[in-house]
Amino acid sequence: MAATASSRQLLDKAVRAVLRLDVSGNKAAQALKITKPPLDLYLRCLEAMQLKGLPETDIRRILEVATKEYGAFSTEIWLWAVSWHLKATNASSMKGVEKVTWRAEKELASPELRAEFTRACRNLLSDTRK
Repeated sequence: MAATASSRQLLDKAVRAVLRLDVSGNKAAQALKITKPPLDLYLRCLEAMQLKGLPETDIRRILEVATKEYGAFSTEIWLWAVSWHLKATNASSMKGVEKVTWRAEKELASPELRAEFTRACRNLLSDTRK
């Protein structure tokens, strides 16, 4: 039980660090020309939160920050969100998928990205129906 509590505390600290990561005042980040946390950091954080069974509201908060940062230029964050909703066992999970797909179609910056997202999303949906 103690290991689980300490794991949750460590994960909580990591999530808070991602949410508060302000690279504008960090000289090392400026020297490396880092302007925002990388997408991979958000995705790993979301995966860890999901695996640990952290509250949906916490996952949504990180997901919202990540989509604001990368939602226009990356299908990966949108596909993660669709996958997360598909894994949910509650009745509103398909409604969540619909909202994510609608929002991704609206926010992705190019027709090519929207087409890539649509293809990948269809594959995800067909894989869950098998």
